[in-house]
Amino acid sequence: MTKEDDYIRLAAMYDPLTAPFLRDIRDDICILAQRYRIDSILDMCCGTGYQVMLLRRKRIRAVGLDISEGMLLIARKKNRNRGVCIEGDASHAPFRSGLFAGLVITLALHEKERAVQHGIMEEAKRLLKQGGKIILVDYTQPSGIRGKLPRSPLKVTRYPIFSMAERRGV
Repeated sequence: MTKEDDYIRLAAMYDPLTAPFLRDIRDDICILAQRYRIDSILDMCCGTGYQVMLLRRKRIRAVGLDISEGMLLIARKKNRNRGVCIEGDASHAPFRSGLFAGLVITLALHEKERAVQHGIMEEAKRLLKQGGKIILVDYTQPSGIRGKLPRSPLKVTRYPIFSMAERRGV
């Protein structure tokens, strides 16, 4: 079974399962976009399009890109089939260079191989306008023996990346 097939089965359950954990993160992304006056955003690996919907509610021109048909079926319904959620590979996006003032990549890179991560980040650089902002939210797996140890129950924490990014002027 391919990764895309897994997403087709996961798509209908994704938002109900993740919403409680991602609510603050999604709100913070909207706040950052408004604070930095980002008027056009590409949500790379947009999944079910939830972030695209929230950004558009804030009157930000947002477009989503995802490779999974299953996730995009949900995304298109959620965004009323307005053509704002597009099927495509984030490492070879179907957009011209310098088109977006901002890019969002949320919890997508950790599951991809290093070469794919690199390709997505290179593509993000290409798509971003001069002086644009990237909002990246993800986590990493510890390497070595720590990465192989069983995990304790899931802890819900607020991601510090936003305050760190603000302090550094990102």
